[in-house]
Amino acid sequence: RNIDLWSCPLEWLKTQVLTMTNMPKDRIVVVHSGVELSRFSHLPDKSKARQLLDLLSELPIIGLIGRFDPHKGQLLLIEALKLLQSTSVQLCLLGEPTREEGNDYEIQMYDSISRLGLADRVHIRPFREDIETFYSAMDIIVMATKAETVGMVTIEALASGKPVIATNTGGSPEILKFGQFGRLVKPSDPEELSLEIEAVMSGQCTFNPNELVQRAADFDHNSVCERVEQLLKLKTA
Repeated sequence: RNIDLWSCPLEWLKTQVLTMTNMPKDRIVVVHSGVELSRFSHLPDKSKARQLLDLLSELPIIGLIGRFDPHKGQLLLIEALKLLQSTSVQLCLLGEPTREEGNDYEIQMYDSISRLGLADRVHIRPFREDIETFYSAMDIIVMATKAETVGMVTIEALASGKPVIATNTGGSPEILKFGQFGRLVKPSDPEELSLEIEAVMSGQCTFNPNELVQRAADFDHNSVCERVEQLLKLKTA
């Protein structure tokens, strides 16, 4: 009773609050997580970005950014890469192990790359602050997580005009407007993921970069801050 507003970053989370709590509907609001979109409005040249990442290749590159963790699905994407009909597609994994949790999963990643014979196609790079360089260098961004509450990487990829393939769980379907702005796949299914990568790479399904950027505009941090201020004023009026 002492809570004035319950803020949810997506509609599906608002539905969960309605289902699992006694919070009145009129006190539950949706306020998106904000992204500083101006960072992605002037991306570096793709060739320069690839040089900075030591990816001196004109071949198509799939990207996944995130901490090295089973939840993030790097192993799944490595398996999907092996299943692709095209052997020219490259993969770049940007990230690092979760601090103070060891590097067991990272070791599994290297073992899988070696076992599948993908050492010349998978490129692991340490996390970097200028993530716009990473997005510029990639052709497709994959969100292979088992479930992502709010996929900020998905929003950043859209802001960069990059097609996104994400698992059909958590907040990703809503961010991608249930397939309008990206492809959705079952979680933990490397075969389906490989088929969707093939479809995007081959041009069977295409996305207009300008429309992707426009979708990301819904999460602009300036409009999000204005929304918060408006809600606070309503409650203090």
